[in-house]
Amino acid sequence: MVRLVNKARTCALHGAGKVRRWFNHTARRDHVVRRLRRRRGECVRCGACCKLLFKCPLLVERPDGTTACRIHGNRPGNCRVFPMDENDLGDRDHLMPELPCGYYFVEADDAPPTEAAAAD
Repeated sequence: MVRLVNKARTCALHGAGKVRRWFNHTARRDHVVRRLRRRRGECVRCGACCKLLFKCPLLVERPDGTTACRIHGNRPGNCRVFPMDENDLGDRDHLMPELPCGYYFVEADDAPPTEAAAAD
């Protein structure tokens, strides 16, 4: 019973994160750009972001442990800006705590925009 409750809690957390990301990317682009200005690092291709709530059918898992996207050049906006803030890192880290995300956030809001912030 405890396992079922924990699974339901995890699904609710990841589902709320997906809705939050979609809403922010769709309706609050300026908010997303401000947040992405603080983002540093790069993707380590672990695939955790592609497994939040459900495994993306476009995710390719390679034998070396890295992942790839079948439509990387045309991937949706939500994917392009992940993680847009520390909340996204928390969702991601909840799923795969043993492998840290390659992205992190700095405090300064006046940092130059990252490639993702400039592109979207």
